[in-house]
Amino acid sequence: MRANLLWLLIPVIMTAYWAYREQYETTKSIEKIHELKAQIGDARETLHWLSVEWNTLNRPERIMHLTDQLFDELQLVKVTEANFGLVESIPLLQEANIVLDPSSGLLLATQSHEMRR
Repeated sequence: MRANLLWLLIPVIMTAYWAYREQYETTKSIEKIHELKAQIGDARETLHWLSVEWNTLNRPERIMHLTDQLFDELQLVKVTEANFGLVESIPLLQEANIVLDPSSGLLLATQSHEMRR
């Protein structure tokens, strides 16, 4: 009779151990979730303050003030329409023959780099 009781008690003990282990792992997972949520909150706050700082540093009036203040020191040049050209004045490749290795598909050489104006 004691042997039968022992065989009935073993599954109960194993089930209790399994339930305890699951509860412990669940508690650890919940703690990890809380830690991650705290880290996400900290990252969002940092991102917010970095965005505020970026917007402050990039205010047009601040940049214009710094440009005026440091114009000579930075040796800046006034931007005028003479600084810009026409798109047609940019040299473009008229023809480019590309030679590929048939087995590997790698670029072997290019030929005929004639420019047009």
